Amino acid sequence: GITTGTSRATFSPDRYVTRAELAVFLHRFSREPEAEMPVMATCRRPLIVHGVGDVNFDPGYGPNPQYPYSHAWSGLDGLFLRDDLSIINLECAPSDLGSAVPKTYNFRCPYESLVATAGAGVDVANLANNHGGDYGIAALLDGVANVRAAGMASEGAGVDLAAATRPARFEVNGVRIAVLGFNAVGSSWRAGPDVPGMADGDIA
Repeated sequence: GITTGTSRATFSPDRYVTRAELAVFLHRFSREPEAEMPVMATCRRPLIVHGVGDVNFDPGYGPNPQYPYSHAWSGLDGLFLRDDLSIINLECAPSDLGSAVPKTYNFRCPYESLVATAGAGVDVANLANNHGGDYGIAALLDGVANVRAAGMASEGAGVDLAAATRPARFEVNGVRIAVLGFNAVGSSWRAGPDVPGMADGDIA
């Protein structure tokens, strides 16, 4: 009886539900005796997924280079260790290969910063962004390997288009999660069928 009274008498999954209808559904549901709602006992608990914006560990860019890389995560009090999945956008080339490409800002980060990030509970690092290729495609691919060696999954970059668009997959509490990374990268960093680089969200 929770959905009685909509325009089709009962909820139909092939149409939108109005806010008013949803409010009525929730109100009716909250008034149902628990014994009459056994499905609630089998529902999965909510998943906690954190998506973080730009993370940059370039030694010349951070305001406190005297601190260890783990210091960057210390104020979170283990937040990413207690959730189900944590995803960051790694806004630097995680490699010591290559040389700076011509652009205004070039960022790279050392392997130690990746280890500290994984230790803080970060699970996935997106490399498809406007700094992942700051030191060339060889450094980008080396960065993919370094991120994985540090204990995180990488996404958004790879040896070809298939690898760059391959999701990082997880199963958490019986729920399957796929994480993808894309960027408007321009032709010089764009992965192709036989070309290494990043996943381009404008053409994927």
